[in-house]
Amino acid sequence: MSDDTIRLVTIGRILRRRWQLLAILTVVGALVGYGTSMLFPPRYTASASVLLPGQWEERALLTQAEIATSSAVVDRAAAALGWKGVSAGELQDRVSAKTSDGNLIKISGTADTPEHAQRLCDQLAKEFVTFAAR
Repeated sequence: MSDDTIRLVTIGRILRRRWQLLAILTVVGALVGYGTSMLFPPRYTASASVLLPGQWEERALLTQAEIATSSAVVDRAAAALGWKGVSAGELQDRVSAKTSDGNLIKISGTADTPEHAQRLCDQLAKEFVTFAAR
């Protein structure tokens, strides 16, 4: 008999003796996981990229990224989305924008469902392009 066989037999004996404790720990772990998922619901993040035409300096791109998440743009996006119970202030906390290589601005939005996250990003990008065009 090899050492591996003896170890497996020993582990089997331990599991047979302590099966009630393992079952209790499994149920407690499942309840803790369920409770945690209720307290902290899942969040989904989507992103949209906006390509700015022409040549831009780094500082100007950073300014455009700040404009993309400014209250003027977020307020317009919130009004267009029309989500009940979600204010423009809450959306302000859920969106971000940063510059990428070239003249790209990556706009990200977080919501409770993937569809809402994508709609938020798309609407914010649309409102940003409209605002920047004026």
